Amino acid sequence: MNLPPALLLWIAAIAYLLAAWMIWHTLSREQHHTLPAAILGGVGLLAQGWYHLGPLAAGQPLNFAFFHALSLVSGTLVALWLATLFRPAMRSLGAVLLPYAAITTVILALFPDPAPVTEPHRWQLELHAAIAVLAYASLSLAAIQAVLLWLLDRILRQPRYLPLASRLPPLQAMDKLLFRIVAVGFLLLSLTLLSGILFVDDLFAQHLVHKTVLSMLAWLVFGILLLGRVFRGWRGRVAVRWTLSGMTLLLLAYFGSKLVIELILQRT
Repeated sequence: MNLPPALLLWIAAIAYLLAAWMIWHTLSREQHHTLPAAILGGVGLLAQGWYHLGPLAAGQPLNFAFFHALSLVSGTLVALWLATLFRPAMRSLGAVLLPYAAITTVILALFPDPAPVTEPHRWQLELHAAIAVLAYASLSLAAIQAVLLWLLDRILRQPRYLPLASRLPPLQAMDKLLFRIVAVGFLLLSLTLLSGILFVDDLFAQHLVHKTVLSMLAWLVFGILLLGRVFRGWRGRVAVRWTLSGMTLLLLAYFGSKLVIELILQRT
């Protein structure tokens, strides 16, 4: 596939938006477009994935600069969504997730990051980075699910919106799915911190200390949430608040620090 890199991103964005439109159409018209939406989502993921992974075939390192990282996370989110699309509670997530993925690819097409700095090959750091992206994507998925759970709770309290609520998954199913995603994300975040301790030379270096502390705080928040679920039966609005709080810390840890260092301070 010898397409210009920017064209791959535009193909991904268009495919994601068309897939999102089909999901919205399903929710509003009681029609089912799951398979066509999945196919379009797959086309977008292939184009986006080739943009990021294609350079690896030429021996170039994976680019984790700010806008590339945004796109990598969104692509991972789409992959997770496609892998679990057979679950009815996951289908509605595409209505929010796919437009987000389209936005990140368009931003990257318009504002490409500089080429990554060539460093000695270390598979340990690449493994650490891959687990970190998976952890961030999983917990981002949990945050989107928490927002949808909050919206469904609000909709159920408004009689005029009950027809729309009938086309969404049951509240209990969405609540159960939220904690399953949080549990997977918490495990991956734990592995991220562990691999950072094992493989990163100085986890509390100048450019890593904020990321490390905020990531540990996020890990603590998600851990308390899971314990609250097991021992106190937390659900609903309490679960939503804790999930979004943990995700806010993780957002500041990763993209907040990258925003300051790379875009404001202009450091690599």
